Amino acid sequence: MPPTLVVLAALAQAGYLAFLNSDIYFVWGDDYDFLLLRGTINDENVGLLAPHDDHWSTVVVLIYKVLFHFFGMREYYPYGLVTIGFHVLLGLLVYPLMRRLGVGQWTSAAAAVIVLFLGAGAGAVLWSTTMGTVGALLLGYLAIYVGTRFGFSGNALRAVWVILVLALMMSGVGITAVAFVTLFVLSAHGRRAAALVFSVPTAVFVLWYLSYGRDGAKEPLDSAWDYLQMPTYIWTALTHGLERATAIPGSGAVVALVLVVGVLTVRATTAPLLKHLAAAGLLATLFQLTLAASTRLEFGVESFKESRYAYTVVVLLLPAVVLVIDRVLAMVPRPAPLAALLAAWLLVAYVVHGEHLFHQDQKDRTFVTDPWPGIMRGMRAAAQADERVLTQDAIEWPNARFRPDLVVLPEMWDELPEGEATAAERLNAERIFFVGVYRETLGLPSPESWEVELRSGFALARFQDGCGNYTASTDGAELSVEADEGGVEIAVWGPSSSLTTHLERRGEVSSPRSWQVPVGETSFIGTSAEFADLVITFDKAGQYLICS
Repeated sequence: MPPTLVVLAALAQAGYLAFLNSDIYFVWGDDYDFLLLRGTINDENVGLLAPHDDHWSTVVVLIYKVLFHFFGMREYYPYGLVTIGFHVLLGLLVYPLMRRLGVGQWTSAAAAVIVLFLGAGAGAVLWSTTMGTVGALLLGYLAIYVGTRFGFSGNALRAVWVILVLALMMSGVGITAVAFVTLFVLSAHGRRAAALVFSVPTAVFVLWYLSYGRDGAKEPLDSAWDYLQMPTYIWTALTHGLERATAIPGSGAVVALVLVVGVLTVRATTAPLLKHLAAAGLLATLFQLTLAASTRLEFGVESFKESRYAYTVVVLLLPAVVLVIDRVLAMVPRPAPLAALLAAWLLVAYVVHGEHLFHQDQKDRTFVTDPWPGIMRGMRAAAQADERVLTQDAIEWPNARFRPDLVVLPEMWDELPEGEATAAERLNAERIFFVGVYRETLGLPSPESWEVELRSGFALARFQDGCGNYTASTDGAELSVEADEGGVEIAVWGPSSSLTTHLERRGEVSSPRSWQVPVGETSFIGTSAEFADLVITFDKAGQYLICS
């Protein structure tokens, strides 16, 4: 009965997550490293072994390359399904592993449900790039399962080596996976067996790091005192992750304490290997959070409340959770129908809470990603009209690695979302990437006949030699200039420290984009968007010199 329920739960959850995944698109910067810079575009290939930030991600790179060959960037769905598949496989693997460790059927099934419906870690499941995190944890558990079933010697040991090397090639969490397995073997089988398990994966990783990985190593912080913040970061990730999983405000510290006390005091007489795994998971959790804190301090403590950290915390602490549950159940007198009903109710409540968190994460992601298929179509339409990308940085979105100059290459046109761009989609893409504000000329044409349309707050004081002296009587004064087929560019000198631009064409009006400009210095403002009006709004009143 329990194995059947676990399989049914896994199938149901896989379907639910696949449904949630269907409306998401690429947007996060990590995706674009794998999509654009790993050989999918001619002459743009940093290589299979180059680090992704400070992660060894060769397996993820290969998966992206295969998927890109078949699906390009037309849709996100196949990429997201890989992460979901790894997550569901991890949930399914938990059941036979716990049974192998001597845990009862129903408790093992509950452990599988805890992983499958881990909505507290939704960000790790509904984001394609985190296939490296989920995959590394899956492989860590697989190595333990293989070792506990076949032993950590001979062919089984060689299989464990292969599994752990693959885990290392998924992400930095692979380092934690190696530590997790090694600590378990050390506790359960002694130092010699642990040294054998540790040896080959570590040697392979060191070889990669010395050859390639140092290029992605984080620079130390300017002040060594900043590292004193690490305990706060670790504690935040630990307690917040557990609190999200339980849905009980302020419960994270209590749950963490219960798990630590359980690992230190509970005797797992019916499942002796479980306590070894629980202790290994507890230490591996602290190791992973320490590793993350040491390389992510610059992102701020709030970043450690992200659900992907909660996923790692709960998955690594799962054996400790099972240990405590197993002990509590052993203390309940038999028969215990009321206890069984209470346990079932708690598990159902956990499932419902988890599904809510998955749905909420999907809503948050689609809110950000919904415009991006249209933006991609708009970029293609602009490129087909020979418009030039003027702005590389996508400062309004978490897209540090997005390369618009690569996306608009002709070889990429068939890889972008299908369909013709609407007028609004094209204008939106143009206002992001086809408008520029710089301290040097953009190389665009000046207006053929000098004409600036004064929208509000501006008055022309004097015009001479292609330049106009204008007076802005109020903050937020606005003017526009019309682009011809090749675009348009003007030079502006004035008191503003920031300005906004937007585009208008045939009744369509784009959203604005903000820019910082140097006060009292010349700024060159232009757009390559053909036959569009470039509308510029300045933040300060005062005197402006505008030249063609």
